[in-house]
Amino acid sequence: MVRYGANNIKLSPSYLNKKEKLVDNLIGKYSRKISGKVDLNDLATRFSFEVISNILLDNSCEEMYDDFVSLANSATIVKLLVPTPFSTPEIGRIHERIISMKSTFYTELLELFDNKPKLAAKAVSFIMLAGFETASTGIICAVHRLAFDQDLQEKVRTDQTLIPKLVSLSLFANPPLMQNFNMLTTSNIEIGDGIVLPKNTRVNIFINAVHNYPDFSMDNNADSFCTFSGGQRRCVGEGLARIEIRAFIKLMLNFRFKTDDRLVPNSESAITAKPERIFIGVF
Repeated sequence: MVRYGANNIKLSPSYLNKKEKLVDNLIGKYSRKISGKVDLNDLATRFSFEVISNILLDNSCEEMYDDFVSLANSATIVKLLVPTPFSTPEIGRIHERIISMKSTFYTELLELFDNKPKLAAKAVSFIMLAGFETASTGIICAVHRLAFDQDLQEKVRTDQTLIPKLVSLSLFANPPLMQNFNMLTTSNIEIGDGIVLPKNTRVNIFINAVHNYPDFSMDNNADSFCTFSGGQRRCVGEGLARIEIRAFIKLMLNFRFKTDDRLVPNSESAITAKPERIFIGVF
């Protein structure tokens, strides 16, 4: 079985501190890919994929990028998440290619493929969603904010200690997930004003509805920040996502860039809020 607990330890703050230098090292590699007119969606998605493969597999799996992208599109994810008979060539190819990788995480996942293929497929799709689509969406929205606002871009370039704050504000304004996955109450819960959620009630949290603070700040409204959920169900990959977005912003601040494209949600994206393709001009 896949032992998620062991991998949660891998994503602890102490582990991520060691991996942050590895992520920063990608800046040099990706700097060489940036010039002229840049497809921000493609660049951010490739960057996010390489970070995930380095963190979980301890090596780059750039040659598998196209396979992972085909799996990570929202339509495929939705198909994998519903309880239907499972068999796709995409998963088969990923299955075979993962065999050659020496990684405890994926070795355990392969055992699950052999015994419970449908459950394994859902696990793969969840990894794609939680560690790949969401992070790249966060990157795109944060960089778009800088590309669209030249004054803000120059301010952050001059004082890069503002980057963590920019990341939080961007994740608040444009949360990658449109809603948290539903939860089940285990007891009667009073949420104020005499409103009681009975035991065994399924609750969906619509993040954009909660994030309805025009003057939001992490100092004053931290309890309303639910991009990564909260409590025991808080996203274990939050630290990694923040590292990815910070690193990509540092990468882009080596250049001056702009866009006239606005953030328009992709109508084909059923789960994440990834926008339609955005191009930025680098000068």
